[in-house]
Amino acid sequence: MFLHPLRTSQEIAADADLQPSLAFVLGFACLLGVAYLVTYLLKSYPPSPADWKVWLATWGEQTLAPLIPIPLKSYHLFLAFAIIPGLFLLWVSMAGAGKLFSLIFHGKASYQQYLGLFGFSFFLFWLIAAVLDFLYMGLFSSHIVPALNLAYGPLVKTVVYLVPLVMYPLLFGLGGVYNALATHTLERFSAWKCAIVGVVTSGLAILLLSILVR
Repeated sequence: MFLHPLRTSQEIAADADLQPSLAFVLGFACLLGVAYLVTYLLKSYPPSPADWKVWLATWGEQTLAPLIPIPLKSYHLFLAFAIIPGLFLLWVSMAGAGKLFSLIFHGKASYQQYLGLFGFSFFLFWLIAAVLDFLYMGLFSSHIVPALNLAYGPLVKTVVYLVPLVMYPLLFGLGGVYNALATHTLERFSAWKCAIVGVVTSGLAILLLSILVR
């Protein structure tokens, strides 16, 4: 899907079996749940009060603090269980949005075809983002606060500051592009119609991420 999205989308659309897409989405959700559970057990979130103060000064409370009224110390435990139904609901909602636009634009693809395609076209990029995020927070966690305190110079501080702010919008945007490509494969819509599907479906994911995940 990553290297040959149009050809792969045609193959997925021609297959009536939803099990591969379902397995990919739920498997990814379970891996995320396990990762959040591990971070909870290791007490890696939230960081120490001193580090948390630096994080807040850098990225702001709206970016870091959960919108849901749950104590910070147990927030990743909540995510460990909430992320699985959350991703499943996002998947079916995303496919539902695709099917809705199909009806509006007089397309012919089925809801099942959108489920099969969007499970791979979008969640592939969330998987990449999650892996990069955990590598960033895991491998470089001991260097983040010193970098933000200018221990390695202003250039490194800028990079450390920008990585989480750029990574998710960029990869979710690519997920939306691939949703648009998948829609073009299904429906042969014009570019602007496919772009609407891509923007709306990736917007749903960004909305979920901004509300649920910290």
